[in-house]
Amino acid sequence: MAFQNLDVVDATKAGPAALLNLATAGVAWDDTTYTHGLEFANDGKTFLFVYNGAAALVTMQWIPVDDPDGRQSPDDILDLDVLNVQQGLMGPYLPRIWNSALGRIQVLPSNNDALIKYVAIRIANPT
Repeated sequence: MAFQNLDVVDATKAGPAALLNLATAGVAWDDTTYTHGLEFANDGKTFLFVYNGAAALVTMQWIPVDDPDGRQSPDDILDLDVLNVQQGLMGPYLPRIWNSALGRIQVLPSNNDALIKYVAIRIANPT
């Protein structure tokens, strides 16, 4: 399966303003239908925001990699639900547990409705 790329947006404001008001921060929601899953670059400072405007819940499945400390294996998939007309915030992600060999997080949404929107934001230097 070929995951589709979700671009990561660097936060443009210091502190929580970049998180609390995405419109002010100049962030646009991505409403691509990720029929083969989505992936995004991760350096340990990235969050995924999901807005579910669809009629049904969406289950987000994160695909882990082998943990060098033995806590997880690729069979240990993390599932999180985002109910309809709600938002979910996920992250940050520890790279050595969640990153693919290419330094990317891989996620499989259970529902590919265009009303489910995404934005990945990297908080480089929070203050």
